Amino acid sequence: MKFQKLKRILPLWAFILWALSGSIFPALAAIDSQQTTISASGASQFMAPFAIPQGFPFNFNFLITTQAEIKVVDASGKVVFSMDETFNGITIDKSYRLQIPSPGDYTVNETFHSRATPDSPFLGGSFVEGEVSFSWSFTASSAGTYELHISAKASNLNADVEGDFSLSSIGDLAPTVPVSLVSARNIKAGEKIKYTASYSVDFEKTTTISRPSLPPEIQALQIGPVIEGHVAVGADAFVTSTIGVILEATDDTTPPENLIKKYTWFKNGSPISGQTGNTLSGIFKKGDEIYLKVSVTDESGKSTEGESNHIRILNSPPTQPASFSITPAQPKTTDDLIGPEDSALGSRDPDGDPIHYVRRWFKGDTSPGNEQTAYRDQRNVPASATSKGETWILVITASDGEAESGPSQASVTIVNSPPQIAAIPDQTGKEEEEFSYTVSATDPDGDPLTFSIETDYTGDQPQIDPSTGQITWTLPSVEAEGLTVQITVTVTDGEAQTQKVFALQIQNANHKPSLAEIEDTPIPVTAGDDGVVTEDASVEVTVSATDQDGDEISFRAIPQNTDHFSVQAVGDVTVSNGTYSQTFQVSVLAGFQLDMTDPTKNIRKVRFIAQDTSGAPNSTDSILVQFIVSQEATPNRPPSIADTVPSTVTSDEGQPITLEITASDPDGDPLTWEGYYLMQDINTGVLRGISPASIDPSTGQFTWTPDMDQAGTYVLAFAVVDPGGLKAQKLITFQIKDVNQIPQISSDAQSTYDEGQLIRIVVTAMDMDGDVVSFRAEGMPSGSSFSPATLTYDGDKTYSQTFVWRTSYTDAGNYTIKFYATDQRGGEAKLEVSFQVRDVNRPPAFQEIAAQSVKEGDTLSFEILARDPDNDPLTYEKPSGPGNFDPTSRMFTWTPNFDESGDYTVEFKVSDGKGGEDSMNVEISVEDVNRPPQLSLPDVLTCQEGARESLNLLGYGSDPDGDPLSFTFSSDLPDGSYTFSDPVVDLAFSYEHAGEYTATVIANDGKGGVTSGSFRIVVENVNRAPVFTATSYEVSEGESLVHNILDEGVFSDPDGDRLSVS
Repeated sequence: MKFQKLKRILPLWAFILWALSGSIFPALAAIDSQQTTISASGASQFMAPFAIPQGFPFNFNFLITTQAEIKVVDASGKVVFSMDETFNGITIDKSYRLQIPSPGDYTVNETFHSRATPDSPFLGGSFVEGEVSFSWSFTASSAGTYELHISAKASNLNADVEGDFSLSSIGDLAPTVPVSLVSARNIKAGEKIKYTASYSVDFEKTTTISRPSLPPEIQALQIGPVIEGHVAVGADAFVTSTIGVILEATDDTTPPENLIKKYTWFKNGSPISGQTGNTLSGIFKKGDEIYLKVSVTDESGKSTEGESNHIRILNSPPTQPASFSITPAQPKTTDDLIGPEDSALGSRDPDGDPIHYVRRWFKGDTSPGNEQTAYRDQRNVPASATSKGETWILVITASDGEAESGPSQASVTIVNSPPQIAAIPDQTGKEEEEFSYTVSATDPDGDPLTFSIETDYTGDQPQIDPSTGQITWTLPSVEAEGLTVQITVTVTDGEAQTQKVFALQIQNANHKPSLAEIEDTPIPVTAGDDGVVTEDASVEVTVSATDQDGDEISFRAIPQNTDHFSVQAVGDVTVSNGTYSQTFQVSVLAGFQLDMTDPTKNIRKVRFIAQDTSGAPNSTDSILVQFIVSQEATPNRPPSIADTVPSTVTSDEGQPITLEITASDPDGDPLTWEGYYLMQDINTGVLRGISPASIDPSTGQFTWTPDMDQAGTYVLAFAVVDPGGLKAQKLITFQIKDVNQIPQISSDAQSTYDEGQLIRIVVTAMDMDGDVVSFRAEGMPSGSSFSPATLTYDGDKTYSQTFVWRTSYTDAGNYTIKFYATDQRGGEAKLEVSFQVRDVNRPPAFQEIAAQSVKEGDTLSFEILARDPDNDPLTYEKPSGPGNFDPTSRMFTWTPNFDESGDYTVEFKVSDGKGGEDSMNVEISVEDVNRPPQLSLPDVLTCQEGARESLNLLGYGSDPDGDPLSFTFSSDLPDGSYTFSDPVVDLAFSYEHAGEYTATVIANDGKGGVTSGSFRIVVENVNRAPVFTATSYEVSEGESLVHNILDEGVFSDPDGDRLSVS
């Protein structure tokens, strides 16, 4: 079997002798045009079968045949094109296609062999034949398809005849030519008539080789939705999409930009009226099938049509809900979380489907495991479900039942709920009484609470237990109209505080009058020997009292024994400098019986009572005064305390007090100091110990060193007694001034901390006086706090407040902070705390990269990036995984081979050179890519008539993936000349099958990969030998046998070839 370039047939009129001059044009077209005159003559004779009258017409057929051969030869002598064809007639117009394999110079060789044979039942003659050969050249600048065109036409035909015949004009080259007998000379049967005919013809011939104008070729025609300005073939399309087209078309002569493109869009199989652009939008709905037909026309008018892929308009998800917020924006644990109403979300469905909003509540982040499914599709979350510090996220999507929109979300963080203080009703109390009230407070977050208190009163302040909220206060003395104090209670949980204000009405508590001391008073009497008083005896006693409240005072006297004993008021009550006085006459009446053996039985007691006008239960004061009844001769007189003994002594806490209590007795009796009587603290009304106070009973020296908690006012009664039992008493007021002790301050600070550490320093102060302590600080770093909200009290004179500082990673250094603790009375202590914040290296962190995918044969590239919070220079590496990684550019690239489909993990590491590092794995999925089969077909398959061939298409196809191939075969070969059973083509050509045919082979790998190719099949003519057929003739004696054995079928050729006999 022989492969060669296609052989073409170029026709030319018989008898034409070409005189060719060629020219080559820059457009690779070689044209030959020449007018040639060809002359020929011939003679013939025939036997007259009978007498022919003059003017008898004879017709004969003027038969013309031409065999033409043309070859195109490259510079090496290789034939790249050949043809051999026979034509009938004198007009030629024929075109051929030839493939130029490469640019270069080519030679065209043309040979024409022609013959003409008159043929008639009466006229005959020898045929005339001639042959001419010539060559010319042309230059091809590129490989490709060229067109060879030959045309020839007779422009003039002249003819005449000699002898006894006339030859009419051939006219328009009619194949039948009339010949008429000019003269008849009594021609008899059997006589020969001879004639001679001659003619000349003028012809024009044009030969052209040019690049043909082929119809445009469509390389790509695909449609898809336009996404970010690009047509995304294979992407989902929706009613909101704009469908665009990718069209790639080229033409052999027309530049792509000059090609005329006509677009016809189809919906559900029908063209869409008025849609002729290269995009389509707004006229399709869900479920429609869209495709495009395109007609591409070049400048010569040749067109090619193509049809795109079909796409289905899918369900469009609703639009994303509008931005929204959760209310309240800073919820507490007592607040419900409230999401938006449907009407505020504004989603719409492009397909007109009904919309349902899907609400998903998450706690912490939106990881699926963090969804609070109990509140799915709930607008609200109850406060009972939340806790302080939690972040709640509401994610809302719009659903049409088939698809959901993109999410919109909002989040809130549950903030600290301030403490809640129960209602505090206004309170009342009386001056100088102990007031106590416990404030009730709760914290919704369960945080520990600290109580503090302040008032608008300028004197001594109430105290509150910081942990229990119990308020205690010895109410101060107030004026008669009382005093209303506004008390503010503050409760803090360390972050927030709540205050309540209530009013305390301090009522004036009536102070009973204070009676002045009255010494025992003797009443001398005159009595007989029997001890019976013989006459009345009287003494006057002035009773004095003062009232702290300024109330008026009245007096009365009640004797304990009225036997011959009476007490009468004398005159009215007098007032002088706030002291009320009343004089009473105390009388011993005649008949009073003295006890002569026991003088103490002669003592009569009178209780003097002072009463104010308040009407209060404690509106009276009383004093019991002894009246000693004795005979005038020897009365015992009571002792007295010297006026030099002060009534008031002022001193400070902690300072020793020494006081000489001097006394005398008018009778010279020895005296004994009985000590001192403990009196009430006049500020509190509470009996307060004054140990280690003491008095010397023999000298009356009093000594006392008040403790540091004994500030206050004390009234002490000192008594001196004579042997007769009479005594003198003096009240001395001691004003012990409070001496403030400054707080003792300390802290639990460390010497070093690390960057990023939450530093907590508890500053503690103890106040020995029990004063409320407040704190302040100087030199605090930026971002730190020393908040009074952190103040705590341990219930035993100790207060603490916490310094808090969340250090950042730029805070390394040395710090000194001055802390101050100040008590209520201005006493202040200072503490300097110094510490170092050490630098802490923070490791770098990769920016996460989502899982990647790439197809076999494609290139995947991406950049990795890590951030170092300390801005340290970073070093990157790829310890494992496929592909190439440039640590400098941080670019990873990989082009997987066609046998590397599967899942891969690429590990990246980054380090900061200080021990900090991070690693990241990127998952890569390599998608298997089916490569289409490859065909290697011959350009030309040359066979011969009568031959049988067998082609196994497996020898011409292969699959790069090793997939098994199946083939289809089609051709325009004559029926019966081939059979196909995949993969074998059996060829069997008869002797009528010479010619050129086209065969197409399609290879399919069963995975969508299809490749097609075509080649030419040239069946060469095979010459068969002539056939001799025996024939018998009969002839009479004396006759001549004239017989043309070629004309009478003795010899024949199965191929119809012209025969010669020898």
